Amino acid sequence: MRDLTRPLDPDASGYARIMAVFGAVAQHGPMTLEGAMGRTGLPRSACWRCLTTLEAEGWLCRRLLDGAFMTTAAAHSQLGAPPPRPAFVEVLIPHLTPLVRKARVEADIALLNPDSTLHILDTTRKTPEAEEGFFTSPLTLAILMVCPPDSRLSRVNAALANAAPEDRSAVTTGRFTRALAQTATRGEVWTPDEGSLTVPVEGPGGGVAALRLEGHGSTKRTANKLRGLVEVLRHACPDLMPTAQTIRRRHWPVRRSSDAMR
Repeated sequence: MRDLTRPLDPDASGYARIMAVFGAVAQHGPMTLEGAMGRTGLPRSACWRCLTTLEAEGWLCRRLLDGAFMTTAAAHSQLGAPPPRPAFVEVLIPHLTPLVRKARVEADIALLNPDSTLHILDTTRKTPEAEEGFFTSPLTLAILMVCPPDSRLSRVNAALANAAPEDRSAVTTGRFTRALAQTATRGEVWTPDEGSLTVPVEGPGGGVAALRLEGHGSTKRTANKLRGLVEVLRHACPDLMPTAQTIRRRHWPVRRSSDAMR
């Protein structure tokens, strides 16, 4: 990633154009080619060259929904601002985008906020889902299955502060923990009534997100189709997409009988 204070283009006018385009995206948020043209007044070909140059240099990336350009986590780090999405999620997006478009499925990527509310980082939905509950969303289960035990407990406790009575009961009786452990053995959350498959995404340094793929219908064929897409992503990003075996080994190791008796 080059220093933006040094010209990316030896031509001074070219550098000025690039800086104008980057400034427009940084100031006004995700932007399509047409939006960047409108903000900068540059012709289509020149504006496209600026956008793709900034993308190649690591300053811009593309949004899942519509391919709009947005500043990267690395750019925000350089500028001293919070990133729109973690760098490890940006690694996944270029592999995910062509898959969901070809397969014609919906996709959501989510994080858990510090207050244990869900935050949708990126989505293909033009009308995002309404706010999802901590204890009812498959996105939560996918994230929790790869959280360290202490972090998992603190997130659940934080969510209990505003939980409904039935959710409190599920936690205090152990139903929620048992359901989570069962989900972790499979390494995925299949939700038949939504026709969705949700899996965890693990980044370096303990970063955790969840990816939900939603097909059309709740049949076994839909489930197999979505599992096939996940396998393609695992092959492309093996460090980010843990298998069920990896999840069990890292986060849900089976206690030996001798350990349990101590």
